[in-house]
Amino acid sequence: MKQHGYALLLSTFLVGVVTLALMPIHATLGSSGLAMSYLMLVLVVSIYARYRTALMTGVLSFLALNFFFVAPRYTFQVDSVNALLELVVFLAVAMTTASLTAKLKTQTFQAEQAKMHVQSAQALAQELLKLTHTDAVLARASGVMARVLDARIILAQRKQGEVTVVMDTEASTPFTIDLMATHWCLDEQQAIGPDTGNWESFDYWCIPLQALEQVQMVIFICPKQLQALQTTPLSFIRGLVDQVNLALELLVAREQERLALSLAERESVQNALLASLSHDFRTPLTAIVGAASHLLAQTAEQDTNHRQLLTMITEEATQMVDDADNILALTRVETQGKSALSADWQSVEELIGIVVSRCRHRHAQLKLVTQVAPSLPFIWVDARLVIQALINLVDNALKFDASGSAIILSAEQRAQWLWLSVRDHGEGLPQDKQAFLKSKFSRGQTESAQPGFGLGLAICDAVAHVHGGKLVLENATDGGLVATLMLPVSIVTEA
Repeated sequence: MKQHGYALLLSTFLVGVVTLALMPIHATLGSSGLAMSYLMLVLVVSIYARYRTALMTGVLSFLALNFFFVAPRYTFQVDSVNALLELVVFLAVAMTTASLTAKLKTQTFQAEQAKMHVQSAQALAQELLKLTHTDAVLARASGVMARVLDARIILAQRKQGEVTVVMDTEASTPFTIDLMATHWCLDEQQAIGPDTGNWESFDYWCIPLQALEQVQMVIFICPKQLQALQTTPLSFIRGLVDQVNLALELLVAREQERLALSLAERESVQNALLASLSHDFRTPLTAIVGAASHLLAQTAEQDTNHRQLLTMITEEATQMVDDADNILALTRVETQGKSALSADWQSVEELIGIVVSRCRHRHAQLKLVTQVAPSLPFIWVDARLVIQALINLVDNALKFDASGSAIILSAEQRAQWLWLSVRDHGEGLPQDKQAFLKSKFSRGQTESAQPGFGLGLAICDAVAHVHGGKLVLENATDGGLVATLMLPVSIVTEA
């Protein structure tokens, strides 16, 4: 009501001043000049005052023009149709002028606000991009948003079901967090507050920060002036929060890049060291195996102790040669990728035959059963790597199958894949350890007494991937583990 009273008082004063100024010269100006003078007043008021004041000025100008200058003067009567028409046209033009000017002012204000919002978002983004720590980003973002929005900014984190405040721009003033709404905001990953469609009765906004995947955090924006809840666009607030999310995502990406580079550098050094050691070990180990085998062949059957010692030397040295071959194969595949392949068309039956022959040569008491489907196609593979992978799977089955049952080596084509599988009848593997055992130097709980470096399954996995396939480990329904080297049909064709 006070605003209406002030607007009426101001309009009355301004119209009165103009009317007094026109009284001495009204005869000279004529009706059109008088109308233009009042219209100029309406225009000036529309530009510098509120829309309400401009409307009142237009109405009072219409009444003053009629009362003081239109015959008969000092009455609200009109003695001619032309005079009435002029008054109606004046009122319409005055109202239109006030409305258009107010609309133009609103659009100009909105454009300036939009420009300010864009500049604020850009300034915030530039400041946040310079920071290198999450806490610094959150602290700086809170300060800037508090200043730009004239609001209190609170950051809250949910950990183990409890919500705690981690940052507050006005920590000295109490603030009660609605826990139910906060949990809903985090669970649904949606904003709450005015114009959000969720919990709109709140006098603040609560928006989740989505960039921190391992941390559940929300930002509360509490305007100091309640009218800001209606005048501040939600899109602007979301834009500022998006800048914070982008800055946090950039920090996460930088950290991941740093870790990836560190890991790649470590892997490169590790591979180079392993390749060098394996290459240097392989030559003397091969000589030891050869010498021990030669001595074993010349040792008399009755010399049991010597034969046992020579047999042990031969087996252990052979195992170390195999380990060196595995390391060399793994480093070659990891560092060179597909370029490490010496691929050619190979018969699946011949590959299986070579694997069986070598395994039985290394393990005299091996019980190995083959199940090869008929009419299998030729495959385009590096035969040496595939044979080595299958031998590793057989060796792995021998290590963990204490039942003495036969190991089954099978080959078949299923839909788009060629399956080369090795099955044992041991205890199998827990689901949570199967991915772990595919990594380098990973060994099962019962493997500590077994020889090797934990590279067998890692090499099989690498060989599968370099051929465009994959290694699958599955526990059989009736016990034991089925390890399958899968090759995609894209590298399978008829002979």
